[in-house]
Amino acid sequence: MALERDGFVLEPAQVAELKQRFGLSEAELLYSLIEPTQRLARPPVSDYHVGAVGLGESGRVLLGVNVELHGLPLNQSIHAEQFVIANAVRVGERRLTRLAVSAEPCGHCRQVRTTPVLPPVLSCD
Repeated sequence: MALERDGFVLEPAQVAELKQRFGLSEAELLYSLIEPTQRLARPPVSDYHVGAVGLGESGRVLLGVNVELHGLPLNQSIHAEQFVIANAVRVGERRLTRLAVSAEPCGHCRQVRTTPVLPPVLSCD
């Protein structure tokens, strides 16, 4: 499955197939998708790859990565959690029910996470 080709979104049928094929729960599937998602990150400045995987209310799985831009300060970068939220809005999700991230959230993302519509983060080692 080409995560990038699929627009960083897995539709509910794809999610159900993956869960059944590998015998995974929703949380286990989210965790298993973190590492391949992390490899899609584009951090040319820090070389610190972050991946985030969210579960939308519809059953879609939404992927996000950090994206840094050469010549711009890091505060102009896109954080993986922000990417997931933007991706959710793009496909019409109204709510995220789970969010798994490859790294502890930074201060900026912690502030974003205080928004009541966001789920508690599932941290990964």
